[in-house]
Amino acid sequence: MQIENSERLRFEVVTKEDAQLLFDLNQDPEVMRYINGGKPSTMAEIEDYFIPRIEGFTNLDAGWGLWKVTTLASKTSLSESFIGWILVRPMDFYTDTPKLEDLEVGWRFTQASWGKGYATEAAKTVCQALVKHSQSNGNPLRISAQSPIRPTRARST
Repeated sequence: MQIENSERLRFEVVTKEDAQLLFDLNQDPEVMRYINGGKPSTMAEIEDYFIPRIEGFTNLDAGWGLWKVTTLASKTSLSESFIGWILVRPMDFYTDTPKLEDLEVGWRFTQASWGKGYATEAAKTVCQALVKHSQSNGNPLRISAQSPIRPTRARST
């Protein structure tokens, strides 16, 4: 499955070659605040834990994976740069009974991109692509997003 560019954003599947981008994103304590209390990741955690987990649920035919979000230079004030990712995987993927028709959508974005509508634009674009793909295949689909803590910035996301 491909995800077409939105007005300001480009989408590509994250691979192990993107480890440095993932590491850099996870160095900001504010970005990590609601993930693990603000602790930056080590490169070893990215390479030995995070990347293998991504590879474990990536299924491009179904649209599952971690989708790298990059700004389009001509459409934003951030020039062309990586600003975060959108996660797509079945709910309860790491259990004995994953819900293959109920997709979890999550995201993580750089602080520089907060408050500009990028997360909303990215999530809408990815979800629309998933629905279109599901309809073309005749597969039922449900999309879920969860947050253990409601961040104060959630309204601008």
